[in-house]
Amino acid sequence: MNEKEEIELKRELLHRIRVCGHHLCFRSGEKSGQKRILMTLFKQGNMTQRELQGILEIKSASLSEILAKIESEGFIQRVKSDVDKRQISLILTEEGRAEAQGIEAENDRTAEELLGDLSLEEEQQLFYLLDKLVGKWTKKGGDKN
Repeated sequence: MNEKEEIELKRELLHRIRVCGHHLCFRSGEKSGQKRILMTLFKQGNMTQRELQGILEIKSASLSEILAKIESEGFIQRVKSDVDKRQISLILTEEGRAEAQGIEAENDRTAEELLGDLSLEEEQQLFYLLDKLVGKWTKKGGDKN
């Protein structure tokens, strides 16, 4: 492969990554930030807002705004710690747990729909390659949440 063909291949790869990003963004629909928060609390359990912010790597003001919406929908409660009254834990309510289970089921259906044509070996190869790219992009500051 000559240099010109290699450049063209990289351009085509970027185009296909954009197309994949478009499909994933379109499929996640509205409230993707809320879904990420609910799923994090569902999978990792109760935590403080600061801990959640560290995991999700989003700005404090953005997180506060989303948490207020989730709380108003009855999906989470903020509970003061018995040990340190300054600490407030975010806790999923039963409604929040049910919502997270629904999100998880939808994520599983979407994964099967989008990746179902790949063999297990192809999925593992794709995972390895995407993980390599994400690691490099994150180190370079390419993830500007």
